[in-house]
Amino acid sequence: MWSYRLVAPYTFERTVVLHRSPESLRDGQVLLRFLAAGICGSDIPGFRGAKGRLPGDTGARAAEKDGFPIHEIVGEVIASRHPAHSCGDRVVGWASGFDGLME
Repeated sequence: MWSYRLVAPYTFERTVVLHRSPESLRDGQVLLRFLAAGICGSDIPGFRGAKGRLPGDTGARAAEKDGFPIHEIVGEVIASRHPAHSCGDRVVGWASGFDGLME
């Protein structure tokens, strides 16, 4: 699976991350095919290179973690353990780990 991570101000690099299987989902979770992301105002300091200003960014390389700092995403459900979402649903989500820029 692909991911992008912020490696310098305004600079992303593409990486490969481990594939998540539908079997790894916990109750209430969905697995998404990434379709789009929004850049929130709280993402801007991270894009500009500030460390330690965003949730999940400890200032000690958190801004270089896979998918960081995107958290507002749109995706298609490809596996679900959530009672309100089925495969094929298009959803807007919040990546609470600020790691939404990945499959």
